[in-house]
Amino acid sequence: MSFFGIGLQLGGAYSDRLVGPIHILLNRVFDECMDKSRYATELDEFSIVFRVAGAGNDFDGGDGCEYLKKIRGKDEITIDYVILEKKWQEYMVPVKARLVDKIIRYDIISDEKVYEFREYIADAVRGCYKQLKGKAKKLGYSFDEEKMDADFKKAINQFLIEELPKM
Repeated sequence: MSFFGIGLQLGGAYSDRLVGPIHILLNRVFDECMDKSRYATELDEFSIVFRVAGAGNDFDGGDGCEYLKKIRGKDEITIDYVILEKKWQEYMVPVKARLVDKIIRYDIISDEKVYEFREYIADAVRGCYKQLKGKAKKLGYSFDEEKMDADFKKAINQFLIEELPKM
């Protein structure tokens, strides 16, 4: 099990073409780069749950980091990160059905736009990580912060340069 987990909850059907491959890549690089045994800690996991707003759920209009908490009875700290529907739609173009004025899917605009979205996600992960570490310290967990930060930075750099998986 990875020390740094990334979850995903979609509030609608259209964002998965953009967010799905990013979610897979994030989990892979953090699994490869962050090894709990290097940090000398009782903590079992940091996790981020990306909640991507859509037509089915806007997650109460949230935006950004929310609900930083320790999981009761476990040595895990988690935080939610809400991505507004209008945010992910900036990187995609709606495709409408020919005979009716109804959006049937969203297509990715360009590779450059996908990279811009990856940078947005990397910034979100950095902000969440800072809050997760702060909460761990506040709760009295000890860890080798220098090693953890170095591994985190390596994972983010790898996320930004690796090719996204095909879906």
